[in-house]
Amino acid sequence: MKYLNYVLLSVVMVNSSSWATEGSVKIPSVVQLKVADLRPTQPSIGTQQVNYKIASYALNPKKLYNDYCEDNGAEGVESFNEKSSLLDLHSFKCLKSYGSNADDLKTAVIGPDKQYYLTDGHHLVSMLNTVSGENTPVFIRITDDKSSQGSMKDFWDFLKSNNLAWLKNPQFETVDYQSLPQKVSPESLQNDQYRSLMYFLRNVSYKKPKSSNIPFFEFYIAEWMNKKVPVNSLKLDTREDYYNALQKVAYAMTSAASDEVVVELDGKKITASEFGVFNAVNKKELNKLIDQNGKLTVLFTAEQK
Repeated sequence: MKYLNYVLLSVVMVNSSSWATEGSVKIPSVVQLKVADLRPTQPSIGTQQVNYKIASYALNPKKLYNDYCEDNGAEGVESFNEKSSLLDLHSFKCLKSYGSNADDLKTAVIGPDKQYYLTDGHHLVSMLNTVSGENTPVFIRITDDKSSQGSMKDFWDFLKSNNLAWLKNPQFETVDYQSLPQKVSPESLQNDQYRSLMYFLRNVSYKKPKSSNIPFFEFYIAEWMNKKVPVNSLKLDTREDYYNALQKVAYAMTSAASDEVVVELDGKKITASEFGVFNAVNKKELNKLIDQNGKLTVLFTAEQK
């Protein structure tokens, strides 16, 4: 795949006294970091989701900057040009200051080793790492500072007990936190194919309720669906294969009873209805995926180049 070429030789970082820095973090707070500063709390991502995003930005650079501004709490892009780069925050302008919309920011926790552990945003950060490299600035909301509390084992116990880590591989087998990579990138994280399927099935067979605060939402629904339609039974090599796989999974998902339990968290059984599973496949949204500008068309056209 041909990726965007927005890489510069140097990085211009924006400083502000309103943003916390390492060693002076008040919780909650917003910090300006680089992609390289972040550590994963999960072993995998949906690689095809990331690949689609990158391919779509190659076709529409404005969307890259608009999404970057939005994901970094700055609403959207106001202006950019062909010389703009994510590595130079002065080369384009967002509608608001970074961190203004704190709820839009990805989150992290500081560990006893003084590292920043990403608890939400692995797909976004992986995309940024690919598009503009590990020096790309990113604004993160710190939800907890455990830098002076306990051991690394205690820290990971805290993450797990608060549902802030997903320690399962693409086969949905439990892994140890010590096996996690040190970087957040498509190269370092494993490819969870079912997680990508769930991305493309948004608004086709389910829609995450706005009121939902279920962590790792699409990993849980992927694990649930893998029991019904195992990923190793699906062909995913071509656009047509992928479409057929999505169709098969979508119909299996929507055939589930609304009160079927998807997962039990903290002693509470969460049902298909609570996961926003539809009672019928949205065929219009499904077929849009293979339109001329549909997500699958964009993805597989880019992969053939």
